[in-house]
Amino acid sequence: MNPNRSDLLRLCAVLACLAMILVACGSSPGDSGATPTPNLTQVYETVNAQLTQVVLLTPTSTMQLAPTESGLPTPTVSLQPSPTMTRTPASLPTTIGNCDLAAAGNPIDITIPDDTKAQPGQAFTKIWRLQNAGNCTWSSAYSVGLFSGEAMTSQVAASLPRQVAPGESVDIAIDMVAPQSPGTYQGNWKLKNAQGGWFGIGPNGGSPFWVRIVVEPLPTATVTPPVPSATPTATSTPAVLANGSVTLKPMQKFDLDQSAADGGEDISYETNADGQHLLIPQGNVVAAVMSTNQPTWGNCQTANMSAQPLMVENIPVGSYLCYRTNQGMLGWLKLTSFNASDETLLVDYLTWK
Repeated sequence: MNPNRSDLLRLCAVLACLAMILVACGSSPGDSGATPTPNLTQVYETVNAQLTQVVLLTPTSTMQLAPTESGLPTPTVSLQPSPTMTRTPASLPTTIGNCDLAAAGNPIDITIPDDTKAQPGQAFTKIWRLQNAGNCTWSSAYSVGLFSGEAMTSQVAASLPRQVAPGESVDIAIDMVAPQSPGTYQGNWKLKNAQGGWFGIGPNGGSPFWVRIVVEPLPTATVTPPVPSATPTATSTPAVLANGSVTLKPMQKFDLDQSAADGGEDISYETNADGQHLLIPQGNVVAAVMSTNQPTWGNCQTANMSAQPLMVENIPVGSYLCYRTNQGMLGWLKLTSFNASDETLLVDYLTWK
């Protein structure tokens, strides 16, 4: 209960008692004179007025209600973020590129393009041109090897012929022999780094480069009934038009039809800006690297020849080339010796009519 309310009730009780006492007493019996009797109405009005005055003077107390949870979200006080220190990132080391990354040369197939036709047991030399697309030099410890497919050679691995700096190209030659059975044969090859890890060409360095040939069945001999007074003759090798040996020096040309040096129009022996030595077909002359076995007229007739320059450093000494001259004559050229000190090249050649 409110303390002010209790005091008010007690005061009312006291005043009521006083009023009752005054009424009860009236006048004493021994008084001679008449004492006027108090008017009760006036007494009650007096008490009531006093009570009213007390009530008006007493401040009204207001009950304070305890706050209750309203279920509404509590206002969020926005705090200003304290300033933070900006750290300058430390310089990171430059990303090291891939040392073991190769790309196809231009062109990649120097000899034996895809689906070249070959006879059973025919020898040929496959030459790929690859470019070092990484950022490390390929040393002599790098090699090329058969990754999968048909080997078509006993030389299933070979070291690179020289060191190859980033951006440089190298020609890789492998002697092969066509299988005896007709069909399509493909051998997939890759490069190996000094630790023996495989890598190839393509954006991720995972694709192999390959050789693919089509071995055709030998033609079946057709027996022709003999004709009276006619003697069957076998097809013979054409007669020799020109043959011999010649020592070529850089920037010298040679005519394989006329056996004439200096001014010939069939083949040119030159060096490029990198110091590499090239045999370059002239005019409409085409050529192809074969193998270390001397080719026949039939071998050269079916060889897949092109006008691409041939790098001497990538052709093993003793290898043969088939060619077709400006006059359309077939022949072969043998790389007999190469002297790196004086840059002379000794070749043997033979041109059929």
